[in-house]
Amino acid sequence: MINKKLKPTSAGLRHQIVMVKNTLCKNTSFLKKNTFCLKKTGGRSKQDGHITSWHRGGKTKKKTLITKKIEPSTFCICIAIIYSPVKNSFISINFNVINLKFNFGIHTDKQCIGGLIDSGLNNKFIGQKLGSILQMNSLYPGSIISAVSKNNKTYTYAKAAGTYCQIVQKYKNFVKLKLPSGRIIEITSKYWATLGSISNKNYNTCILGKAGKKSYKNKRSIVRGVAMNPVDHPHGGRTNGGRPSVSPWGKITKGVPTRKYK
Repeated sequence: MINKKLKPTSAGLRHQIVMVKNTLCKNTSFLKKNTFCLKKTGGRSKQDGHITSWHRGGKTKKKTLITKKIEPSTFCICIAIIYSPVKNSFISINFNVINLKFNFGIHTDKQCIGGLIDSGLNNKFIGQKLGSILQMNSLYPGSIISAVSKNNKTYTYAKAAGTYCQIVQKYKNFVKLKLPSGRIIEITSKYWATLGSISNKNYNTCILGKAGKKSYKNKRSIVRGVAMNPVDHPHGGRTNGGRPSVSPWGKITKGVPTRKYK
């Protein structure tokens, strides 16, 4: 997907970089029937109204689709690609030829409309193509995969926009997998994965342009601890150094180190 920079007609648009959605499918009556609206979350308790989680509020209601994995041993066709206001990746509408039903899933990169999607144990329909959901047994070492899941229902690894994993080694009933962070883990070969990387890889290049757009996404502004008084925060006061960054209650912000490297 291509991003473009807007003309600086105002202060909020001067540095803004947005996503061009010309190639995506527009909202139709079919999508309106299969969407549900999310409730606003203000970060307050329902009983007394006190703030339970900080820096939340001001969110707009968003309509989203339920994304589910394609059932095993089925054959689907990609019909449309749509935008999701909740996820940072796109959603593809797939038609199941065997069950004659529609389902919504995370769209893989470089997968066109009309593409064939195979979901099976031994890729018996069309083989290994982009978007095919297969088990680790039928994938080759070095292949790029995404949306890795254990039970073919909930995603575990590489589910954000532009992320992917890579199969490093296969032996017996285990597979060595390289995560997007660079860490190498060992999982069983019964895990499910989608062939290809997640779509919308230019998501991190988008710039909101102003703080008001951040508040629409349920994130309020944060006051620095250095700007407070010593009564309100341990970082407060005129002195700016001398101690590591801590929370308002004096605990280390990055967490107490628990890992033993020796």
